[in-house]
Amino acid sequence: MNTDLDVKPFINETIKALMGYSERSGILSPQAVQCFNNALNQSLINRYDTSFVFETLLTIIESASKRDLKFNFDRVLRNTKGRDFSGNVLDFDSVFNNIKFAAKDNSLSFNEHELSTLSMVVFLKEQGYISQAEDILTVLKDEILRRVYLDYYKSQFRRIVSFYLKNGNEVFQDVGKSVSTKRGPRNKNYKEVYKIVCLTIGEYPDVSHYSLSNKLAVHFANHKNAPSKQTLMRWVQDIRSELCQTPHEPYIRRFKLITQ
Repeated sequence: MNTDLDVKPFINETIKALMGYSERSGILSPQAVQCFNNALNQSLINRYDTSFVFETLLTIIESASKRDLKFNFDRVLRNTKGRDFSGNVLDFDSVFNNIKFAAKDNSLSFNEHELSTLSMVVFLKEQGYISQAEDILTVLKDEILRRVYLDYYKSQFRRIVSFYLKNGNEVFQDVGKSVSTKRGPRNKNYKEVYKIVCLTIGEYPDVSHYSLSNKLAVHFANHKNAPSKQTLMRWVQDIRSELCQTPHEPYIRRFKLITQ
């Protein structure tokens, strides 16, 4: 694997390109996403520490995403009326319709929950509950940041990892080996567990740690030196942490292990 001296110039160039696309078209633009995907693929080909590359880029993406969110929310809230022409506070339904119109007018897409929450923010502000409104807005921004932005880029990372695993890519095998060595599990089954977990969560991202560990325990039951359920649970948690992948409720109940 190449050293930090090799990877830092590569990361810096990628960040410059990524920020350029973000400023011109937004961090979720096809150009920004393609730049990110190309960087991960190139990282694997060059045998860089791909986890480090991903985590560094994700930090930049989070910062850019927050700017995008602030810009979009400001546009909507700035163009939403909370009072009528006489200065009276509008009822909640009227505020909701104004929010919906302002979002559409600015070519922004929000689901019903987000529209309702934004309406509540405007409604509370007009009633004088400024602090409460800002707290609600912060929570909503954090939800959208995770679900729309960060989870999307994490799914791109998992997809690329799965691709290399499914194709038996020699370069990725070296990366997987380095991860295994770094984490230090001595059990010879760890490498196969790592592969199966990556492939399975690529197909079923919302399977719980518990369910995945149980399936793995059944799969490895007849293997020599089979890891215990507790060990498998720890490995699953470590691997998902390494891949920055978190399952969300409701968890998937019916799934099968993807082994190749």
